[in-house]
Amino acid sequence: MMNMPSDASAPTRRDAHRGRHLARAAGLSAASAAWWRAVHARRPDVELVLLPPEDPPRPTCGEDEAAAALEPAATVLAASMSALAVVRERAAWTPVASGVVRRTRVTVGRVGEPERWLSELAARLRYDDWRVDHRRGAHVLVTARRGGVELRATGAATGVVTVTLAGPRVAVDPVRRRELLRGGDRS
Repeated sequence: MMNMPSDASAPTRRDAHRGRHLARAAGLSAASAAWWRAVHARRPDVELVLLPPEDPPRPTCGEDEAAAALEPAATVLAASMSALAVVRERAAWTPVASGVVRRTRVTVGRVGEPERWLSELAARLRYDDWRVDHRRGAHVLVTARRGGVELRATGAATGVVTVTLAGPRVAVDPVRRRELLRGGDRS
C-alpha cells in the first residue's frame, strides 16, 4: 500500500482548539470566535494576534487652550472639595505620542464616606454634560470625559480619594517638549 502525503492545509483537532482558545482569550462573541476558528483552520501556518481596540488619540491644542480646557473640571472639583483636606497636589506635563498632556493629581484624606462623595462628584459631572462611567467594587472608580479632558477619581474604604485630571494633548516641537517635561513651565 502506498502512503499518500497528507494535506498540510487540512485543519487538525489541535488547530480548532487553538482557534477557540485565541477567540476566548480575546473576549470575542460566539459568532466572531467561529469566524476566527475558520480562518485559523484554513491557515494554521499563520499566527493570529488579536489586539484590544485602542483609544482614539486625544485632540491636540496649544498650551493656553489646554489650560483653558481644564478650567471647567477644576471648577467642579473645587466645589466638590471645598470642605475636604487636600493632602497633596501635583501638576506636571507628561509625555504622549508627539506631544504632552497636563496632568494634575490631587489626593484628599479623611473623606468620611468616599463612595458617597464619588457618587456626588459623578452626578455633578453628568449635570455638566460629562460622559461619566461610575464603577463600584473594592475601590470606587469614576471616569469622566469631556472635550479632550479626562478625570479619574478613585476612593478606598480608608477614606483616601485620589483625583487625576488630564488635559487635551498639546502638540509641541521636541525642544519645547523637553523643556516642559523637565519642569520649565510650572503653570
